[in-house]
Amino acid sequence: MTSDADALELRRKWRDANREFEANDCWGPDDGAPFRVTPGTRRVLVIAAHGVTHRRGGETKENDANTGGLAIVLAERLGAALAVVRRAEESNDANWAVDHPFKRSVEHAGLLVPSTLVIDLHAMADRPDGIEVSLGWRGHVPSKVPARILADHLEHRDYCVDRDASTTGLGANGPGTITAWAQGHGAVAIQVEIGHALRTFGARSDALRSGHFVADLATGITAAAAADDQ
Repeated sequence: MTSDADALELRRKWRDANREFEANDCWGPDDGAPFRVTPGTRRVLVIAAHGVTHRRGGETKENDANTGGLAIVLAERLGAALAVVRRAEESNDANWAVDHPFKRSVEHAGLLVPSTLVIDLHAMADRPDGIEVSLGWRGHVPSKVPARILADHLEHRDYCVDRDASTTGLGANGPGTITAWAQGHGAVAIQVEIGHALRTFGARSDALRSGHFVADLATGITAAAAADDQ
């Protein structure tokens, strides 16, 4: 069980890690590589492709607020590999285009091998039905048990979860989604959509609950990865 003090420290780390994604009105920093792709010590890969404002077919799309920083903190806590978009230079969205430099950079780094557990972080608006987390895995049979274990864990910690995105409709079903791409490479992949209240840093945010959410999500991912290893 994570103490309240540790949860608040996780929240602080998340806030600090997210600052680079907030640069230039959330377009990301001018300096450095557009992508951060780093290996981990276990067969888990945490991805945030929408941490900055980006374009899709020439249309500007808002960032999935605070998912970039969350990916960094989760990867650090898990010892997982990390892949995030720091600056969207392409006209096409990495979670939409079937072929994209971000995806190629992950492939070239050797991070996407069969049976890797890929956690693809996204943001959704708060919902009147109370769903806080939606898990999309496209009916992919190898991803079913890890997704169930992650959902079970989060529900046990009192989060309201759409276990298969059947209610939210956020099922990662497009051919160019990160989840579809990863599954196509033999990975187990789950799109994790997170409600605004769990990831906001605004004045009305519940810092303690969002800090505990980081810890709870990490523990659930660990359990899901262990099941996938069996």
